[in-house]
Amino acid sequence: MLNFYADERVYSTLHDLTGIPGARVAFGDKKPKCPRFLYRLREGGEVVADGLNYAAMPKYTARLYLSDYDSDTVAAFARAVSSIGPYTYDEEWSDEDGGKYVAVFDFTVCKD
Repeated sequence: MLNFYADERVYSTLHDLTGIPGARVAFGDKKPKCPRFLYRLREGGEVVADGLNYAAMPKYTARLYLSDYDSDTVAAFARAVSSIGPYTYDEEWSDEDGGKYVAVFDFTVCKD
């Protein structure tokens, strides 16, 4: 149940705060134009104490695809990610669709 909640929170926060279309793992046949983002659960982040699931802070990766680097879009996306929890940031280049700048955010979903 927690990962479902975390998935909903990740998507709604990133989409609502940026207006950028996104999807979990893949878009399928109807991939929107850039900018767009994909996100996925990296690990559940469960903490167990006394044999009970004491807490869970899921870890996610979100990949923001841009036709060209746009500092305003990257900054807006970073603000949205930071509202979910702490993150690290990296940059890549994807040869998909003739080449895309990719901003990669690894982050932890913290408790409300």
